[in-house]
Amino acid sequence: MIIGKSEFTGLTDKKGVEIFEGDIVKVEYGIGRVVFNAGCFMIAWIDDPEANMELLGILIKPISGRPRKELEILGNIFEHKNLLENG
Repeated sequence: MIIGKSEFTGLTDKKGVEIFEGDIVKVEYGIGRVVFNAGCFMIAWIDDPEANMELLGILIKPISGRPRKELEILGNIFEHKNLLENG
């Protein structure tokens, strides 16, 4: 267990790495931070703070034939605070 990690989301990235609250993740169209909001794990976009958050589970699990997005963990807010910088 890495010190500073928060709650496990129950999901993994494209490499099979467990996703935790506070992780910085990348999908094909943006970089965001995993947050717990309104009872759900969501992605709050770092590179476009004006964009709406997306539900993490819906984003990476295939639903109704919609393809899964390739999500990759870049780091976490506790070990890589520089990843929170826009741009």
